[in-house]
Amino acid sequence: MGNDEVLQRIEEKLGQMLRLIALQSTREMKQTQAIAFLNASGFERKLIAEILNTTSNTVSVSLSKSKAKEKSPTRRGKDKSQMKRRAQTNI
Repeated sequence: MGNDEVLQRIEEKLGQMLRLIALQSTREMKQTQAIAFLNASGFERKLIAEILNTTSNTVSVSLSKSKAKEKSPTRRGKDKSQMKRRAQTNI
């Protein structure tokens, strides 16, 4: 067995271990939470889809929606920040 074959087998085993750890880490999360977690952990969309048994399109849509939510603050968030500013000016 040559070095290239050994390295390939090692890479395959590490990939399996990584998938198992990712699956274990996300097993009690909702799909959207798991997608965000795996994305933040550096997984590519295609691999996230494989791990979560879904499509890469589903992963992309989920990430786009969460990114949009981060950009547009909720009304409640605005109210809280306004309340903080008012409280600071009254001190």
